[in-house]
Amino acid sequence: MKFFTLIFLLKIILVFSQTSEEKYILSKNFIYLAKMDAYKKDYQSSNNRYGKAFKLHKVEDSNDLLDAASVAFEINNRKLAKEYIVEAIVGYNAPKEFVLEYKGLQKFKKDQIFTDIEVNYENYVEEYYKSKKSIAAYIEVEKLIEKDQNIRNLHINITKKLPRNIKDKKRLDSIFNQQMIEVDSITTNSLIEITKKYGYQDKGWIILWHQRGQEYKNENSKFWKFFKPLIKKEIENGNLHKSFFAMFDDEYEIINSGKQVYGTYSDYFEVYPIKDISGIDARLKQIGFPPLLYDKLIYGKKLPEGYTLTEDQLYQELLSRVKGYD
Repeated sequence: MKFFTLIFLLKIILVFSQTSEEKYILSKNFIYLAKMDAYKKDYQSSNNRYGKAFKLHKVEDSNDLLDAASVAFEINNRKLAKEYIVEAIVGYNAPKEFVLEYKGLQKFKKDQIFTDIEVNYENYVEEYYKSKKSIAAYIEVEKLIEKDQNIRNLHINITKKLPRNIKDKKRLDSIFNQQMIEVDSITTNSLIEITKKYGYQDKGWIILWHQRGQEYKNENSKFWKFFKPLIKKEIENGNLHKSFFAMFDDEYEIINSGKQVYGTYSDYFEVYPIKDISGIDARLKQIGFPPLLYDKLIYGKKLPEGYTLTEDQLYQELLSRVKGYD
């Protein structure tokens, strides 16, 4: 009995000695293991690891909660399953259709819980908005996103309606590109001011994403000179995951070398191969991502040519990341 008490106390000491950034990474590693356990149909172990992950850090989005709900259903813990689904809505504003049609939950769709979710959905959404620290910041960012998307969607919709052989397409693209530059100038400056006033806003990510490519590495960019150090601080404080810049880095590398650093464009390995395939898993570990094989097993993604890792090696790697905490 004393031995197990000592082990328990050591685990608590280990967790409390970690930085916020380390806790976030550990939480994600427990989630990776939980999904691997579910893949192996070891639902009890999966459920336990989801529980550990959620105690360490809030999840990144609603998907992990819905996957955890699926596992809870598998072990017949309906109460926990409902708690996870409700949290996906109250905490992350998961759309009703998204929840009801979520692939991992379809086999449990006849459960009374889903009827209750439908009936009470609007109340859950109301709770989501009530929980926002600043509804003013939320609305301001939503307005920026609407402005950002309107010009881009207009370009796409008009281009779709044009004949393929239209002579003035380049001229039309040029006009829209200029308009996008003007809109981006407004949205980027506005996002900086909103962030200064209210702090980092998760929903502003799309504005950041539209400043990727060459602009991302532009040392004179007012936008990135403001946001890069701020985001790095958010990562240190455990508010953002260490992998935040991975897609930005891959986008920049693709433009300049035609290759990827982290393989975030997993559907395009044949077009944009991974730079130094032998070192990919080590690079992924540095930013808190699982080995590349994980995406194939869990999400059905293709693997790039030359990649070698077995399922057992993947599982052992993930276990090593939570050693002492599991």
